[in-house]
Amino acid sequence: MMKRDNFCQLEKQNRILKILSNNTLLTKKKRTVFAQKRHNLKKFSSASIVRNTCIVTFRNRAIITAYKLSRFQFKKYASAGLIPGLRKV
Repeated sequence: MMKRDNFCQLEKQNRILKILSNNTLLTKKKRTVFAQKRHNLKKFSSASIVRNTCIVTFRNRAIITAYKLSRFQFKKYASAGLIPGLRKV
């Protein structure tokens, strides 16, 4: 959970710096300063680095996001009737 925690802490600062670096009302020199500050933020400050993972197996592919389960675990739990509100038709 380190990546997700770092993203939550740095998200606000990253967005502010992005807005300021893209603001055309500021001088080019100030915009480059903001862009450099944004570039120097930690690696995990961007949303693209955070991936969905299965809460059971920590697999990061084929995740059903509403249930936070991989397709294998979703099928297993659905067949056993362990997911509330879901039944086999």
